[in-house]
Amino acid sequence: MTSVSLTSLQVAIPWVMVAAKSVFQFGLLWNIPAYGSVDFGSSDPATQVWTAYNQDQLDIFLTTYGSDTDPTGCGAARDILSHYVDAVGHAPEIPEWATGWSPENNAATFRVFTF
Repeated sequence: MTSVSLTSLQVAIPWVMVAAKSVFQFGLLWNIPAYGSVDFGSSDPATQVWTAYNQDQLDIFLTTYGSDTDPTGCGAARDILSHYVDAVGHAPEIPEWATGWSPENNAATFRVFTF
């Protein structure tokens, strides 16, 4: 499968979301102030190995979907990602100048096509 390891010039905070309909769905954020590696089933597809070296602290954030969410639809993945974004922070709103909109490009200047 896949193996991920860091060098001295890389920084990563691993986030994994399992949202397959056939398994328990969850999200896992693994924050360590040390070097480590993650093995996503290269030796056994059913096994994930998370390794941290020379570390004194480990922060784990585990989340799942709400009890009122249907796990067979997209609601579970939406809930898991929503909890993740609430934990790590939301992206700032894009400034108006970066959207490409200007007063000259308002709706009155566009032609409307009807079929």
